[in-house]
Amino acid sequence: MKFYNTGKRRYNPKTSQYEGGEEIVADRMADVTDVGADRTVKLFGSIVQGVKVIRLVEPVNQVWAYLMIDDSPTKYTWNTAHGLCRPCQH
Repeated sequence: MKFYNTGKRRYNPKTSQYEGGEEIVADRMADVTDVGADRTVKLFGSIVQGVKVIRLVEPVNQVWAYLMIDDSPTKYTWNTAHGLCRPCQH
């Protein structure tokens, strides 16, 4: 899985454009497990599809905004209250 940071993207008032962008800050191996419907209801109060439990082989010490698993286009964010990763809400 790859961990991305979006912190360097800034608005340039001279060009009226956003500059910079996302960068990979870490690439790690991990065990990824889907969280069942019963558990997501207990944790979040409703069924949240796509929630994952992630067990990393090595920690990620860099600041990151989201992660992506394999070649999936889904971006996941960390839910610190429950220790789970859930799909980003767009």
